[in-house]
Amino acid sequence: MSQVGKKTTPAALIAIGIMFIVIGLNSGRLLIVAGVGFLIAGIILHRTSQSSGDGPDE
Repeated sequence: MSQVGKKTTPAALIAIGIMFIVIGLNSGRLLIVAGVGFLIAGIILHRTSQSSGDGPDE
């Protein structure tokens, strides 16, 4: 089953970020940095998907 063309959900990015951080706590700093990056991407994607144009950002 191909994932081409499907949107990545913010929950998936946040889950991957948490997983990388937990693994990175035992392995190394690079996985923690990658996990934080995924968390930030998930939060940004969540915030942009929730804004419908009538929020405080507009």
